[in-house]
Amino acid sequence: MDYERYIGLFPDMPRASPAVDADGNMNHIWLLGLSNLFQALQVNFKPTGIMVPRLTQADIDIIEASYAPYIGAPLPIGVDDISGQLVFDLTNSVSKQFVITYDVSTPFDILTAGWRTLQYV
Repeated sequence: MDYERYIGLFPDMPRASPAVDADGNMNHIWLLGLSNLFQALQVNFKPTGIMVPRLTQADIDIIEASYAPYIGAPLPIGVDDISGQLVFDLTNSVSKQFVITYDVSTPFDILTAGWRTLQYV
C-alpha cells in the first residue's frame, strides 16, 4: 500500500520567500505549490463536499498496525502524528478518524493509536 498517499488531502505550502520577485512575478516554487493545491482541491472537493480518502478495512488495519510498535513510548522523530486524519472505510461503509492519545510524562508516551468510527448525532 502506498502509505504516503494517505497522509493528507492537501499539499503543504512552500516556505520559499519572497513569493514574488521585484518585477511582481511569482517564484517557481510558489507557482508549483499553488498548482498542486488547485489540483488537490479539484480532486477532493466535489459539489457535495470534501471527498476523504476511501480505503478498505485491510488498508486501514495496515496503517493502524504501523503505529502499534510506538505504544508505550514517545512518537519517534520523523514519524507523523496523523491524529485527525479522516478516511472512509469501504468495507464497513463508515467514516473513521485516526486518534493518538498520550500520557502526561515528559516526553509524552503514546497510550493508544488507532481508528475511531465517527458517530453522528
